[in-house]
Amino acid sequence: RGWLATPIRGRDGTVWGLLQLSDKYDDAEFTAEDEATFVRFATLVSTALEALWEVRTLRKGAAG
Repeated sequence: RGWLATPIRGRDGTVWGLLQLSDKYDDAEFTAEDEATFVRFATLVSTALEALWEVRTLRKGAAG
């Protein structure tokens, strides 16, 4: 039924983790379109994590 995985990478290339999908609904195989959408989603997750990390760093600097 398929499996997709893509790394979550920071702008500097650091790998923060891995997103994975398995067992697509209705026993269908993943398509190239599914893969492209999943990679775009991982990019959005990476962007959000970087933004959160920057906020955390700013808050730590303001508190210290």
